[in-house]
Amino acid sequence: MKELERNIDYLIGKIDGNLSLHIGRGYLKENGKYKQTLSIPSNIHNPSSELHEQLSQFQVIYAIDSNSKTINGQEIVASCAVHISLKYSGNSIWETGEFTRLPVAISIATESNPEPFAWRRLIEYLSPKIPGNIAIVVDSELGSIPLYNSRSKPICDDFTLPPNTQLIYASSDRDLSSPLNKAISICDSDATKILEIISRNIIKFKTEDIPKIPYGAIFIPPKM
Repeated sequence: MKELERNIDYLIGKIDGNLSLHIGRGYLKENGKYKQTLSIPSNIHNPSSELHEQLSQFQVIYAIDSNSKTINGQEIVASCAVHISLKYSGNSIWETGEFTRLPVAISIATESNPEPFAWRRLIEYLSPKIPGNIAIVVDSELGSIPLYNSRSKPICDDFTLPPNTQLIYASSDRDLSSPLNKAISICDSDATKILEIISRNIIKFKTEDIPKIPYGAIFIPPKM
């Protein structure tokens, strides 16, 4: 498959009186619509269009994605996350990319978008344990991510991002120059697979065992 030509794009705005900058990538679809595939919060005073420079502000990077499926009359959500470890060799080439799976979180679907609740679980686990800056790569809520990153809007309920955590948007589109898109693709595929396994009763549990709070879940250790 031919690799699509991506454009570098800039989202500049003013939030609570402060300038905000997100630098991303995207392409023009055949139907004339613009498809955003990446958006990363950047320093307004020292911006860079190079992905490895944009990511240098973070000590650790994780990606997470959720899918849902109605099983036995109950909508179940599987949220899959990976830790991303990268080695850059220059000239927009990544020498290695390792994606280490975390336990899968199984929850009951909420009336609203279940993705932010999954982000909250992951962030509340990671943020107190990691002293440096954390990036969480997601593929939802693109229009709200600048507000989440500025702490102008809670991601769910009254939960705002901790000071050491920011969100990156990445779609699951194939992009050889961006391992973040590969990470989201892995999470998306894993969530689909685990829901199929649950629907076939290969993994058995009672839905009443899942905490009913919106971000409650049970966890299945990775076997892949």
